[in-house]
Amino acid sequence: MIEVKHLCKRYGEHVAVDDLSFTIENGHVYGFLGPNGAGKSTTMNILTGCLAASSGTVSIDGFDIYEDAAEAKSRMGYLPEIPPLYPDMTVREYLTFVAKAKGVGRKSRTDAASFGAADGVASDAATQLASAEKHAARSSARADHAQAKAALHTQLAAAMAVTQIEDVADRLIKNLSKGYKQRVGIAQALLGGPEIIILDEPTVGLDPKQIIEIRDLIRALGKDHTVILSSHILSEVRSICDHLLIIAGGKLVADDTPANLEKQYAPMTFEEIFLELTGEMSEEQAQAIADGRKASAADESKPAQAIAAEAVQPQAPQAETGLTEAPAASTATAPETDAKISGDNNEEVRSDESHL
Repeated sequence: MIEVKHLCKRYGEHVAVDDLSFTIENGHVYGFLGPNGAGKSTTMNILTGCLAASSGTVSIDGFDIYEDAAEAKSRMGYLPEIPPLYPDMTVREYLTFVAKAKGVGRKSRTDAASFGAADGVASDAATQLASAEKHAARSSARADHAQAKAALHTQLAAAMAVTQIEDVADRLIKNLSKGYKQRVGIAQALLGGPEIIILDEPTVGLDPKQIIEIRDLIRALGKDHTVILSSHILSEVRSICDHLLIIAGGKLVADDTPANLEKQYAPMTFEEIFLELTGEMSEEQAQAIADGRKASAADESKPAQAIAAEAVQPQAPQAETGLTEAPAASTATAPETDAKISGDNNEEVRSDESHL
């Protein structure tokens, strides 16, 4: 669990983080949102101990990030916006280096050279005892080394399996795509078995396929870790995170679940809620939302009978007239045609009689 109390960060007269307080509970995926310049990256750097705060405290499972830095940092894995990679190393070499730097498999060892007589004039019994202790110490050191090597190998294999980078383990990092570089960055954050994973803009610059893959990876990490995700992509945060922290101007303006925020600000979209909370909504957008609310309220106030009556409209009378007149026109022409044929026949009869 992370507890942040009255956190402030000042750069001269500029206040980047202003009296920020919140709690991160275990077992959730948190979204950390805010517009550019809101103080997100500054807060992230303070949480991970990369930047000192002007005032306030940060504790990780009860360990202060500055007073108990080693204990606090051992419980966190951090991927900054620009992954801290060494391009001329292979993936395996880089992860091995990071694991050793984090002390994976490290154990306190007894210095074999310290065993022996306290002075140079030791008895034979003391010499034999010292020799036995040296031998035991060397055997223990070899066992510790083998155990540490096995632990290191196990963690490397697990981190590469989770991030799906086994197939590029022996390739130089500089030859990897940006998507794979992000995966390597997440893998290094997992080394050491941290309970909390902090990811700062992990999908920036990725193509759509890579974004989907990294999002799926983050969801998988959320099953076993507490994840804090900083992102500008609202749809990404909405689909991945089950709790949101939104800051604006260095202050916390929202600390709730996405569902509760959408219910509270209905019928706004998630994007509109973000603009409203951070004070970045334009007057035109606010007016459009207000008009939409009025229309929605008007529809809800209509009786059901009125809505049904509007939905069912009678047929236009012109269409009916057109359909009834068509047969009448066709029947009216029939006698006229018969009369014309009859008249023609009479003329032919008279013509024949004249010839006779």
